[in-house]
Amino acid sequence: MGFVVFFQHWIYTKRRIFGASISVDLPMILKISHFETGGIPMKVGILTSGGDCQGLNSALRGVAKSLFIHFGKEVEIYGIRDGYRGLIYGDIHRMCYDDFSGILTLGGTILGTSRQPFKTMCTPLEEFSGKTKLDKMLEHYKKYKLDCLVILGGNGTHKTANLLSQNGVNVI
Repeated sequence: MGFVVFFQHWIYTKRRIFGASISVDLPMILKISHFETGGIPMKVGILTSGGDCQGLNSALRGVAKSLFIHFGKEVEIYGIRDGYRGLIYGDIHRMCYDDFSGILTLGGTILGTSRQPFKTMCTPLEEFSGKTKLDKMLEHYKKYKLDCLVILGGNGTHKTANLLSQNGVNVI
């Protein structure tokens, strides 16, 4: 989990120096993670959550293509369908470079999105035999052996991202 601490420190330092508007060098951050994994291909999960908005496909494309260009065969990207719903129910599939081509002019998000209210994340549900949505997300994160999640969305999305981070998930 060292690269997450580095990332948080890097963001804090850049914001202090340059203000709130900064760009994140995701490949640089993940190179540190890759170094920590001993050369085993990194597994990066990516999801879009919350309400639909402009630029989600552009952001997906930018993240994915940057990772593929910098790491080639040493990275595996897993698309998580319909935001946190896909992470809760395990609707996760491996994606390739070509999956992110020709999406700039498409509306919405190629992964889909859904709203999963933050306040329901820690409520035990009969559907999951008393487990919470958080438990199910952590279970699938571990099942797919993901090294980190790239989460795109707004305030509510990032509340849940923070909850995942507090429970040991590497979130970018």
